Amino acid sequence: MRKGDWIQTYTGIQFYPLDPRIEEIDIRDIAKALAFICRFTGHSKSFYSVAEHSVRCAMYITKNFREHPRHLEIKKAALLHDAAEAYIGDFSRPLKRSLLQSGITLIKEIEDRLLTMIYEKYGVTIDEQIQSIVNETDLIMLKDEADFLMYDSSVWTELQSVKKGNMPFGDIHIPWTPGKAEYEFKSTFIKVFKVDNAFPPIENKRKPETQWYKGRTATQIPINRDQKIDNLTDDNSPIDDGG
Repeated sequence: MRKGDWIQTYTGIQFYPLDPRIEEIDIRDIAKALAFICRFTGHSKSFYSVAEHSVRCAMYITKNFREHPRHLEIKKAALLHDAAEAYIGDFSRPLKRSLLQSGITLIKEIEDRLLTMIYEKYGVTIDEQIQSIVNETDLIMLKDEADFLMYDSSVWTELQSVKKGNMPFGDIHIPWTPGKAEYEFKSTFIKVFKVDNAFPPIENKRKPETQWYKGRTATQIPINRDQKIDNLTDDNSPIDDGG
């Protein structure tokens, strides 16, 4: 008997957040879910996904830690540091902090257990040094993102002493769509983890559905579940392989 109840993932897995199994973790589910989860509990000026945040954290490591002897290990941890949210959602930082201050540790325990399992699944090394760098990167990116995307980030006292990342955000004021964020997350994963066939096509067992669209019924759902992500090592990706 499994503990708790299950969610159905994008690939069709019945996943138990309270009783996870390492063989049920799938990077395709992580990429899809993070691309559709909005940062800032949805209160940003535009939709901004956890997947885009994760890729930009990896970009920051590429820019600032290229000469670090463990830069590739750090980059892997940075890309997947929010991966547990694919299975439990993105609880806001103030909420998690308030719960801990009240002695409620369940959410943190669930998240930590899931993240540890995801790191183990994909061979990510995590120790005090790497965790410290990832935490600092996460906070720096939060400051930059909040400056661009939130109503008034100047009132966030916890960010006042955080240095700016000075990332080449370019069009961050027009963040990636979920499809673009998913693609870039997958592309970055392939390059950083140096894996082949990490995203095989998903067998679609669903029956054709009818969807109302612009006043008409459509039998084809406008999503491509079988898109292959095979050749993503071109120069258009936002992150290099880091050697």
